[in-house]
Amino acid sequence: MPQSVEDVRDEILSAASAVRAAARVDDDEWRSGVANRIEHMFAGITEVSDLRERAADCLRLYGGMGSFADVGTEAMAGAVNKLRVPLVRARTFALDQTGPR
Repeated sequence: MPQSVEDVRDEILSAASAVRAAARVDDDEWRSGVANRIEHMFAGITEVSDLRERAADCLRLYGGMGSFADVGTEAMAGAVNKLRVPLVRARTFALDQTGPR
C-alpha cells in the first residue's frame, strides 16, 4: 500500500524521537542533538521533493548512517535502525509514482 509524504515524514519524526529517548537513557548528548536536527529538517514537510532532498541530506550528513555504527547499546541500535528504514525509503520516495502527492 503506497504511503503519503506525511506518513513517511511522521515515521521519520517518530524514529527521531526514539533516537532521542535512547540517547537520554545512554546519556548521549551528540545523538540527542542529531535527533533534534532531524526533527527540524523534516517538520512540516508536505512535498515529495522536500522529503527526498532532506532524506538524502540527512543520510549524507550522517555518513549514510555509518556514523551510528558504534551505537553501543541494544536500545540505541533499535532506535537507529528504526530511523534508517524510513530515511532510505524517503530518499527514493515516489520515484515510480505519478501525479502530485
